[in-house]
Amino acid sequence: MFDTHGSPLRFWLALAMLCALPLLLPTRFAARAADENSVKRRLDSMEENAKKGEWNSMKADIEVITEWIKDLPEASRDQYTKRVEPLRKTYEAKMAKDYHDNILKMVRNSLDRSKEWINDNRPNSEDIDRAENLLEKYKDVLTQDEKKELASEAAILRKQMTKITMGKDLERLSSDLAQAEKDFPEVEKQLMDPNATQGFSSNSLAGKINGIVDKLKKLPQDDPTVKDLTARATKLDAAFDKAANTGKRGHILGRVKEEWAHIKDEFKGWESEQAPAYADWLKSGELKLDKTAEALRKVRQWEDYGTTKELVKDFGNDAETKAMTDEAAKIKAAASDRLVKAIDAIVAAGEKNPSKEGYERFQFFTNTVERFLDGLPSKEGYVTRIKGIRDKWDAKMASEDKAATELYDKLADQAKAAWPGMVSKLKVEENFSPQEILKNPSAYKGKLIYLKDTDNRASWELAGNGYDFAVKVDGTPIAGKYIPAISKAIDDAPTSKERGVFDRHLDIVARIEGECKVQESTYYQALQKWVPEFNHPGVKVTVIGYRGGPLAVLEGSSSGSVTSGGASAGPSTDSGSTGVFEWLMRIFWLLVGLTAAAVAFLKARPELATQAISSASPAGATATATATMTQMSQKIDLIGLAIAGLGVLWLLTSLIYRDLLPAAAVTACGLYAAGDFLKTRGVPEATINQVKPFGMILAIATAGLVFLHLFFGGYALL
Repeated sequence: MFDTHGSPLRFWLALAMLCALPLLLPTRFAARAADENSVKRRLDSMEENAKKGEWNSMKADIEVITEWIKDLPEASRDQYTKRVEPLRKTYEAKMAKDYHDNILKMVRNSLDRSKEWINDNRPNSEDIDRAENLLEKYKDVLTQDEKKELASEAAILRKQMTKITMGKDLERLSSDLAQAEKDFPEVEKQLMDPNATQGFSSNSLAGKINGIVDKLKKLPQDDPTVKDLTARATKLDAAFDKAANTGKRGHILGRVKEEWAHIKDEFKGWESEQAPAYADWLKSGELKLDKTAEALRKVRQWEDYGTTKELVKDFGNDAETKAMTDEAAKIKAAASDRLVKAIDAIVAAGEKNPSKEGYERFQFFTNTVERFLDGLPSKEGYVTRIKGIRDKWDAKMASEDKAATELYDKLADQAKAAWPGMVSKLKVEENFSPQEILKNPSAYKGKLIYLKDTDNRASWELAGNGYDFAVKVDGTPIAGKYIPAISKAIDDAPTSKERGVFDRHLDIVARIEGECKVQESTYYQALQKWVPEFNHPGVKVTVIGYRGGPLAVLEGSSSGSVTSGGASAGPSTDSGSTGVFEWLMRIFWLLVGLTAAAVAFLKARPELATQAISSASPAGATATATATMTQMSQKIDLIGLAIAGLGVLWLLTSLIYRDLLPAAAVTACGLYAAGDFLKTRGVPEATINQVKPFGMILAIATAGLVFLHLFFGGYALL
């Protein structure tokens, strides 16, 4: 049957595909293959099926024959189309009738089932509902007579079913209502107790009563039984609401009253607050009406509480509720009025009397106004007026500063013009070496040096030395005091905000006085401060000539912002290279260090200390000296702790790295002396015993370090 040399599987696959090909081709291609004989045979078959009433394949046959006719020659199409159209109309009429009959059958079936429910006296209106829905949905399918007949029958059945249903419903509603009336007295007690928690029983009864009332509304209202049950249910519902409202009022009112009393206590005493006068406000910047502002804020909060709103909404006309709300309204009005009047008085005075102090205060007064008058319509007006005060002062200051700048520039030009003539009469040295001066200060004492276009660093990295003027020349500081005439001229000189401080581009004439020490600091951003780090040897001078900004002043010249004249020697009023306070601190730490060394010595070699005191004591006083040493030994731990504390304080105040060695030595002496105490606090005895032999060395080293610090302190470590 097939080639044995080929594959049987391939043969059968090819055959299957060949058989399936006609099925896969579109109907249109099959139709194009049809001839006129096929059309005739198909039409004959369709007409025969129509006569027999066989309509199952008629729809598909009409679609197929219609396509076939399109592929026939145009001359023969019309005759076959005329045979198809009657079949199409007959088929559509048949389908419409079947559709109508099915709808009619469904309606009648629903009505028949309803009759069965009624005959059995069982309340079930589902089938009547279905019949009425079908009549409405398919009203265009049925005839007028059919709709009229079926609707009438459905209405009659509806009345009959309603009677059955209503009887059952009334029986059930009557039972439910009787049970609710029985349960109500107990629930009523619970509802009327403001402190009771409303539980399941009250909520359940409320739902049951509402359900009964809703169901009764759907029943015929002219029925006597319905009327009676409705009256009873309405009465019970009203009693439940009354009890619930009574309890709710008591519960909410109690909470709101408690909160109101608490809030009033928070701003108690606000009535006695008095707004400050404008002059007092300028001093403090405070409105001193904090409790009044708190009263206004707290009352608003209380009014906005959900519980308060609920009380006002449901029981706003209640006497106790009205008393609280009226009191709150009075406090709010009085507090608002006081704040507005106080702020208005301050702002009005600021507008009338502009001043620098007022300008500075009004910079922050806007925040006070926005906080105190928050929510009041007048707030924005006062904010705008305050801005006006500040803007007006800014304009005034700008005008004054412009005039000051013009005066400053005029005097500066005059000073620059006068200065060369003033200095020309002096014998000054411009090209000098500070290092050479320091090699033999006495040889240069009294000579004048001239620093041109220099800066004054006495307020910057060379600050803290007590000098009016300081600058580094070739790495060596030159520092000194101004003569009184220069100091006074600087204090009296006109200033300009635009030009700032005149400590740069100065011309300085200074008289050499000798040598000094000048401490240099570094500014650390993390610490936000200048930290002293180096002590430099420097040339000590007295500044007798000064040209900077609007000033040109020279010793011996006439007074005024711009002066001229010859130079004359005057006494120096320098306070020295190291300040008095620093010397006092060094002496203080010397005494602390020597005490620490003595205590460490006493702890390390108590027998030597006793012998030393005994040998220095008068005859017969040895026993007293020994007793004194015994008492000191007993208290030496406490003394050691105190010394250790002072040592730590010294480390912290010197930022640890400065004075590190002497401060650490003092701390170590204190801890050494407090060894017995530390042993009781958990320090291992073995550790203390290891340190004990070094007591004498520690005492001697501490004494030496504090002596060195007295004369050379201020450098890192020492």
